[in-house]
Amino acid sequence: MGFQQRNRLMPVEGLMNEALKLFHSSQKGERRAKWAQLDKLLKRGRSFPFLIYAGDHKSCGYHNYKDENNVSQSIPLFTFGVKAKTLGCWNGFPIASYKMIRDSKRTMQDWDKQFEEMDNRYLWHKKLLKLAWRGSLTDRSALRDLGRVDGVTPRMKLVSLGNHDYNNTQLFDVGFASTHNFAKNNVSSLDYPTKGPIIPFAEMQRYIAIIDIDGNGWSSRFPTQLCLNSVSLKVEPRYPDYFVELQVKPGVHYIPIKADLSDLLEKTLWVILHPKESQQIVANARKWCREHMVWKSLAHDMLDTWEKYVIFLNEHDPTWFDTWDKQWKVWKRRDLPYELLRPFKRTDNGPLRFRPVKVSPELKGFLLGIVMKYS
Repeated sequence: MGFQQRNRLMPVEGLMNEALKLFHSSQKGERRAKWAQLDKLLKRGRSFPFLIYAGDHKSCGYHNYKDENNVSQSIPLFTFGVKAKTLGCWNGFPIASYKMIRDSKRTMQDWDKQFEEMDNRYLWHKKLLKLAWRGSLTDRSALRDLGRVDGVTPRMKLVSLGNHDYNNTQLFDVGFASTHNFAKNNVSSLDYPTKGPIIPFAEMQRYIAIIDIDGNGWSSRFPTQLCLNSVSLKVEPRYPDYFVELQVKPGVHYIPIKADLSDLLEKTLWVILHPKESQQIVANARKWCREHMVWKSLAHDMLDTWEKYVIFLNEHDPTWFDTWDKQWKVWKRRDLPYELLRPFKRTDNGPLRFRPVKVSPELKGFLLGIVMKYS
């Protein structure tokens, strides 16, 4: 496994163990009410396959297959971001991203302390009346998924608008943090200015508004951005975070921007001209952050997702766990390299832990077989 994959999966492993601790420490009645199928599975000491794709792009697309009748099938897969069904991700089970886990706190009181520090450092009345963004130029190959033929990525359009079309408004401080990928994509820094990174990310709070926009895939910074004391603007994503709409509402916790950025100037002006309403949006976002960007809440979300996953497998093949246990006994005897699959397995009399195995064609075939058996 490469460094990037390890870096992304280590926080997930920590949260998975936290979820297991929460599960076993919860009351029996709560377990049966919220996680009944998961409770039955783990009570028997059963394991289950946990397949996750750690990349930014085409999360589910990489695991879709055609059956013998040329019918599209989608392997059940845990993802950091969920693509729309029109992009072929209909069996995705979203979980908190590695960055969301890393940036979360142990307790709500930890957030209270940070909020106080940030409010004292970045005073509202001293903020720059501008919208800010820094990021990287993403690969133009991602545009194929959008059906775009003009070669302009959403981030390129944002930088162009802020530095050319709307430059005379003095309302935008947006730019690429470096020229990374410029030569590869034949992009000129004259057309798309670089302005250097704003480090640390908390320094973005010098601005009254911060915008979030997808790159090749989903944006990992959005949940952290909601914890800042600046107004968050969010360009309509292709890969929405699992908590958007369920916990976080457009117009309540952040200001939505159309995918074509046609309302960018209008919404930016609204933030500046409506300070009271803008501060309320910030307060709503931080309330969500305080309640949900903590380990216990993320662990609870993880258990909810596992329950849906087990229900999904049960509905497609009620005997899947017997097949899985038999297959696992074969796989676990092999010297398999460390990769992306982490099925649960009890070690001796200790807690449930993870035994890494290779994401092999056999495994994908097994999961696909479950989906197809009763489709």
